[in-house]
Amino acid sequence: PTVHGQPRRRPIGRTLQICSFTLLHSPNPPTMPPRFAPLRTLTLALLCALPMLPATAQSLRDPAWEALLENDRHAELEAQARQRLKAEPGDPQATLALGFALLADAQPAQVDAAVPVAEACIARHPDAGECRYVLGTLLGAQALRAGMFKAMSLAGRIRESFEKAVALQPDAFNYRVGLMQFYMAAPGIAGGGMDKARELARSTEARQPEQARCLRAMVAISEDKFDEAEKLLWAVQPGNYNALRSAVYGNLGQIAVQ
Repeated sequence: PTVHGQPRRRPIGRTLQICSFTLLHSPNPPTMPPRFAPLRTLTLALLCALPMLPATAQSLRDPAWEALLENDRHAELEAQARQRLKAEPGDPQATLALGFALLADAQPAQVDAAVPVAEACIARHPDAGECRYVLGTLLGAQALRAGMFKAMSLAGRIRESFEKAVALQPDAFNYRVGLMQFYMAAPGIAGGGMDKARELARSTEARQPEQARCLRAMVAISEDKFDEAEKLLWAVQPGNYNALRSAVYGNLGQIAVQ
């Protein structure tokens, strides 16, 4: 089902509950010694949250690349990104495009090979939010298929990458959404927590009040406060910002399936 042409999704809070229950009650659930129970909670949260981290075309400034990603022409996008990187090593937009293309195809070896590319991007362009954002997303993909301890060890780098991306490009909505989803999913031991999610929404208010409304709605949805979230979402005025409009419709879709 869709809302205004956008796919409906289950609310984040409910999705995480179902995902964690499924993992714990699977035929081969993750097991750890009792003294490591908090680590198991952390890892389950990360495993369930990381697939929801955004990799959307609105972060690409080249309309042609954006169109390739939106139309699932990943091989073409990858080829063009690699060509740019060959001519301009470490180019932030090319690094981002390459990461998106490889993540969309979900080939583990290629995703792993893209991590050093993102790290090289950071080394050459330490002030480019794209490099940090794509590194966080790539590391998230690694954590998704890693063992418990590996996923736990990656949590700090994932959080740091999204936090740095937001600090470098505070008006980039997709970066804030990635960080928000991490905060809402990961427990305090991993640097997450609902208090941090709420503070992120509050800190957005002065610069980007429309984005802040959407972020506050995401927090409300995760807490099953659907009426509050719906009011906030209908109040958002996205203008020409496609990423924000997509987030509004997507979150309204989550509410609609309740």
